[in-house]
Amino acid sequence: FEFSCYARSVEVDDAMADMLKELNVRYAYIGFDSGSDSMLHSMREGYLVKHNLEAAERLTKRGINIMGSLILGAEGESEETMLKTERFAEIVVQEYRVTQLNCAVLNVTPGSPCGHQLKERYPNLNEDDVWDVLEMSKLWITTFCKAPYERILETAKRITSLNPSHRKRNLGYVEKDYV
Repeated sequence: FEFSCYARSVEVDDAMADMLKELNVRYAYIGFDSGSDSMLHSMREGYLVKHNLEAAERLTKRGINIMGSLILGAEGESEETMLKTERFAEIVVQEYRVTQLNCAVLNVTPGSPCGHQLKERYPNLNEDDVWDVLEMSKLWITTFCKAPYERILETAKRITSLNPSHRKRNLGYVEKDYV
């Protein structure tokens, strides 16, 4: 049997990576979230870019494929932090067994921490039972980010275009020398 799992990069130490290999885990999904330490801090993730890279290296050395995700648009997102995330994405796609990598723009929903921040800033939102997620994301980015929505969207698309489609999970894995 082959298995897939979810993993937090900060928890993928050598012992965990060895265990995953012994269990015949073929794919590990990791929410990398960002290639910028300041954005990871803003998201309150509890890990750093170095943890993401270390996890990718450990899994790659053990032949475990990685499905990763990134998010743009957290509080404080700027041109500089997006560039760091884009560089991070290029590195993990080129140097590690990343079979899928997707990048999305932050979605803001009424009950989320970001939704509460928007309601504090714009009290009229408390009257709305249903939010247009796209419009709320645009409002969030306009209010809490240093980069414009259009640039964030463009960067997310560019990062997603790095997706190594020839190595997608459903199509199998094309071997490459990663060591």
